[in-house]
Amino acid sequence: MQYLASGGPKAVGKEGGMFDFEVVVHPKKGMRFVMGVIYFSRTGGWGDHKLVANTEPIPVVSEPATPKQTRLEPLRLQPPSDAPSSHPPPAYAPRLLTGLLLLVAMIAALGVGPSTKAADGKPGLETRWWRAMVVLLALAFLWELFGLENWLAEKARTMARAADFYNPRALLQKAAISAAVAATVLLFPFIRRARSSDRLALVALALYVAISVVNLVSLHAIDKVADLSWHGVSLVQALKLGCAAMIVQGVHRMRRVG
Repeated sequence: MQYLASGGPKAVGKEGGMFDFEVVVHPKKGMRFVMGVIYFSRTGGWGDHKLVANTEPIPVVSEPATPKQTRLEPLRLQPPSDAPSSHPPPAYAPRLLTGLLLLVAMIAALGVGPSTKAADGKPGLETRWWRAMVVLLALAFLWELFGLENWLAEKARTMARAADFYNPRALLQKAAISAAVAATVLLFPFIRRARSSDRLALVALALYVAISVVNLVSLHAIDKVADLSWHGVSLVQALKLGCAAMIVQGVHRMRRVG
């Protein structure tokens, strides 16, 4: 982990091919193993690499074997730390509980919304916003029930790798996360115009959508924090569960006010 040697780049044709690399490892005090890093790059440099894999650790022996005893052995490859396997699927129980809370909120909200009408007889702005919230709650329930967040993220990773876009995707991820955060912040002034009894549910729903979008985009710098877990419940799941509980509480408050 402290020294670097290179076997040099090899040009890859359209048909790929087989390549031999010879890497000279100079003896260093305390060296116990080495690993091979194989990567694909447009220029041969690490800075613009697209795909990468590591070999398993190769033990270093202090007394080299004689040429007759030397033999080649196959090595397993493992993905780097930013592989999809580092983003574990959410636990089923918290996800199901979150979905059930969203379902309860949706059912409770069906008969609570204001029945305002515009001058032309069509549903007023408050009524349209309320119906949109009920639809969002229904979609959120299906989102959690079927685990669509993790499924879509896995599909997106597979497509990014197939299109040779997996590593350059970071810029797009940061833009999407920035847009989600900005949209959530800009939405709060509109929520303040709603009735005081409606604000808790609307704020909690906005936070739930923002958390889901950020987690779906799956920027690894955020995943390291989001995947922190306690007794199998990740931080993201705990936040979404809390949002779902606040939505239920907010809808209950709406029902009392009428």
